Amino acid sequence: MSFNSNDIEVDGVQVTVREGGETPAAVDVDQSTENLVEEASDVMDTDDEDMEVDARDEEELRDAARSLLRKLPSRCVLQFQSDTFLLFDYEDSEETEEEDESLSSCPIICSDASAAHESLAQLLPQVRKYLTQYYNGLPLGAKELVVDLPALDLTLYEDNMYNNQVTFSDIDMIFKTLQKRSRVEGETGVPRYLVGKVSTRPRFVARYNSLVELTEGSATLKNTVPFSNDEDNPVVLDDEDD
Repeated sequence: MSFNSNDIEVDGVQVTVREGGETPAAVDVDQSTENLVEEASDVMDTDDEDMEVDARDEEELRDAARSLLRKLPSRCVLQFQSDTFLLFDYEDSEETEEEDESLSSCPIICSDASAAHESLAQLLPQVRKYLTQYYNGLPLGAKELVVDLPALDLTLYEDNMYNNQVTFSDIDMIFKTLQKRSRVEGETGVPRYLVGKVSTRPRFVARYNSLVELTEGSATLKNTVPFSNDEDNPVVLDDEDD
């Protein structure tokens, strides 16, 4: 398979995005690490400035560089029902300090920011678990979480087969790259951070199994429509005689 490579720079970090036709594009983190080795050497403690860097020291530098890549992610707000949450604790900046401080009191879904570097296949179940506990046992078993990101015209589905190949940091990198270019171009209405609107939908397997159950009785296609009590034509149930 052929790939097209594009070098981009975000917050001083050079990365390569490779685009393929069948799987999600990958961000080359190793190349980013190469560019941070020099920066990482400044944050490492050493008593000997003239110390010769051997293979072991170089690996320590690389580890420090990787740790720099794993700093707190950018702010991401999730909205579910009438409530607002922070996906992670976010990195403070002059811009965020000037913004509405009300978000600082919002509940944080993932207390461990390293989850931003885990796959969506691991992250979204954490969101599910948190919301279930927050709403005192909200029944989500037969529902699939859906996270709509309007700024990117991107929708995350909990059961997406590619979730194990994409991380939140990948999405965050894309957003910051496009956001930076929009500001350079003087575009209006540029969002300051990612906002995700969380909803649910029936899981395919749950809905499929319910349809299979219909075939085991006398149901027709009319019965495939879930029951709802129409306010204009309500179904009135007779009370049983005492």
